[in-house]
Amino acid sequence: MLSKKILKVPLYRLNEIKELYNIFYNENKNLYDLNKRKCFFFKIVKLKYKWITFNEYDKIYNENLKDHEIDFFLNFKKVQIEEKFKKDILKLFCFIDTNNDNFIDLNEFKLILMKLKLYTYSEIEDLFNKADLNNDGVLTIDEFIIFLSKNDTIAEKLKEILDYKFEVKKKHDKRTLLFKDFH
Repeated sequence: MLSKKILKVPLYRLNEIKELYNIFYNENKNLYDLNKRKCFFFKIVKLKYKWITFNEYDKIYNENLKDHEIDFFLNFKKVQIEEKFKKDILKLFCFIDTNNDNFIDLNEFKLILMKLKLYTYSEIEDLFNKADLNNDGVLTIDEFIIFLSKNDTIAEKLKEILDYKFEVKKKHDKRTLLFKDFH
């Protein structure tokens, strides 16, 4: 059996690369593509440490930097979702939270996602379990936003439902009915 080559990068070099990454992270907050970020940082590391191979960098990246990059991307997606649905996200959360306890439980989650007809009953349970980051059996507004940031299709469908509900409510509003003949 062939043994894998074990990467032996001295701790002080690893710390230098991590420090270099911190500078890179702060300087490149507008670069959101994870693959481009990884390649761009490799070029920077390669300029400083000409001896490093891509395989060595890949191992360092996967063991030390990947979690930071994923967190960076998720935070970006969370902000993007918050901006895109800023005025609707709280309405959407309240719309799903039918018992008004400021949490979305599994039954409320199932009820709304069954209406979307995108997932089966068991898939919805799996989605809920993944969305419930602290495993307390309910979704907070933050967990809900993170869930939406990972599921653009669901976010769009839920927004469509909310928009439709608003249009129906507006159509049947007393002011609309009273003043419909005035131009």
